Amino acid sequence: MLLYTCVVEPSILLMPSALIFLYFGGVTVSLVNTAEFFQKRNDVYPSALIAAHLSFCVIGTVAFFCVSSVFWLWSAKYSLTHAERMWRLCVGLWFVFFFKDLPLLIIETHANWLVGWQNGNFMDVSFILQIIFFVPSSLASSATISWYIAGFLERQFGDAMQVALQEKEDPRRVSPEVAAQLAVASVLHPPLPLQEMHYSTTHPPRIYPSSHPYNRSTIPSFLRQPLSASAPINYVAADYNNDFVLNQGGVHVRLPGGELRFVESEEDSAPYPAVI
Repeated sequence: MLLYTCVVEPSILLMPSALIFLYFGGVTVSLVNTAEFFQKRNDVYPSALIAAHLSFCVIGTVAFFCVSSVFWLWSAKYSLTHAERMWRLCVGLWFVFFFKDLPLLIIETHANWLVGWQNGNFMDVSFILQIIFFVPSSLASSATISWYIAGFLERQFGDAMQVALQEKEDPRRVSPEVAAQLAVASVLHPPLPLQEMHYSTTHPPRIYPSSHPYNRSTIPSFLRQPLSASAPINYVAADYNNDFVLNQGGVHVRLPGGELRFVESEEDSAPYPAVI
């Protein structure tokens, strides 16, 4: 019941689940074939062939239950990316191909060659099933192994950066998602460099107790409110102790404490992000 719940859960992909069910049936047929037919025909088959068939039935069963099915469930349920899913799916397929499909097909082909077609008995059915399992698994295994070996050789000896640049230059090789991102990025303006930011915020005005009280009305209205993420328009904050500077309106501004000053921005009057 637990296996059924894990396999039939909607979040699991169809391909790994189908492989698990199909190979479970194939392993069952191989075990029945070696137990009921191969082991009881010592007068027809050599003892080495019978022992080899039994050995690879056991090895293939262990490889399926302990490795391939685990990797397929891992691929379907716990993979975060497509690359992880494909890698785990391929590893499970390689194990069941090299430890079950390939050796059992060779053994049963040799057995069929020795005695010929047996008028459609269970051994012939098992041989046909071995061919059906072998053909797609061999094609998929050879293709994926070649793919990963080519990628490994490219990372070790090739120029992966040059290939990536060529793919970006050729619009026919760019995926639709990347093309949409590039189209949006070309419309948006580039971010403003740090050197061109006109407004920065330093420490807020510090009020020290002194014998000279100050008048709240002398402080600009924007300073009476909490500092936000951007500095006031047309002002630049700077540390400039005990000095007078002009704002845009031409009014002398001096803050209590003598630590925060505002100077006029002569180049641009638009607000820019603040730098803390």
